[in-house]
Amino acid sequence: MASAQDVRRRIATVMTPVANLVTAQGAGGVLRQVLEIAIDGYGRMPSAKAVAARHLERLGGSVDEAITSIIDHHIRLASAQGFVTNIGGVAALPVAIPANITGVAIVQVRMVAAIAHLRGYDLNDNRVRTALVTYQIGRYATGELLRRRALAH
Repeated sequence: MASAQDVRRRIATVMTPVANLVTAQGAGGVLRQVLEIAIDGYGRMPSAKAVAARHLERLGGSVDEAITSIIDHHIRLASAQGFVTNIGGVAALPVAIPANITGVAIVQVRMVAAIAHLRGYDLNDNRVRTALVTYQIGRYATGELLRRRALAH
């Protein structure tokens, strides 16, 4: 049987990466990585441009139909990702929660980036990438951020 000290060490080993994620610097780095993976792709995960092109080609060049298809596809991806990360139950929560949040963020950003690409936005433009991050923050938080920035200047 494991001692209390062994249990504490195991918990600390699992929680240290999670704690690093919630620090300001760690969160900024993670957010940047999530954004890059979502837009540029990684490994077997295609880029937002590739997703947009595939849906556009499959639907005969109709941008509106491609956007609808992208949304439907990413809803299914988010559902499957949520199911998979919740299989482990309570024991896996320290790992599953950050994985679930990261997975959902990647799926959402890639979906919005693919739609932005179909609407003619340059995904390499830092302003567009900033807008994609701002989208993740949400409408209320974005308005509050802009209001505070205006008051500061």
